[in-house]
Amino acid sequence: MTEMRRDPPWIYLDNNATTRVDARVLDAMLPFFREHFANPSSEHALGASGSEAVHSARRRVRSLIGAASSKEIVFTSGGSESNITAIFSALETRKDRDEVITSTVEHPSILALCDHLQRTGRARVRRIPVDRDGRLDEEAYSRALSSRTAVVSMQWANIETAPYFLSTDWRSWPTQMAPSSIAMLCRRPAKSTCRCNRRTSIRSRSPRTRCTDPKV
Repeated sequence: MTEMRRDPPWIYLDNNATTRVDARVLDAMLPFFREHFANPSSEHALGASGSEAVHSARRRVRSLIGAASSKEIVFTSGGSESNITAIFSALETRKDRDEVITSTVEHPSILALCDHLQRTGRARVRRIPVDRDGRLDEEAYSRALSSRTAVVSMQWANIETAPYFLSTDWRSWPTQMAPSSIAMLCRRPAKSTCRCNRRTSIRSRSPRTRCTDPKV
């Protein structure tokens, strides 16, 4: 492995791609790399210790985002798996809806999945364009909504071009829908700032939208 040069001092400007692990996170995880490393599904004492840590983490996340139950909290290996899980869950739990709304400049994990869903006939995908400045066409979004919409997957902001897609309160966007709610998957890039102060999908307080956290 090539050693990183440190002279002269360098400034890291790629936090949107990945960030250094927060020291508090590292400190919290080290015991599970060293002492409590057993499979949390195992029935022996070490496994039970890991299992309790996982359940405790679920309870803390549930409290943070206001989920109804800890069973709604699903830990994944990363952002791409989370995106795919959320969209598939929305489609599976709403058999009467078969449309997905996203933008033309979403993360590759979203675009690739949408291409697959459309190619296999699993869902109809409505892709919302952006203007020359990279801003989302909110009128096109409004027109795309229908009683067939199962999930809307949209970035808070584009990590390449910077404009915030949800420049206004996204809960006020038009939702002329059937009585049941739409699943909203809203993602913010690393180190960006948003009103909800959460990185991935969020639980809306609006009665017409709901979080896409799979209910397992």
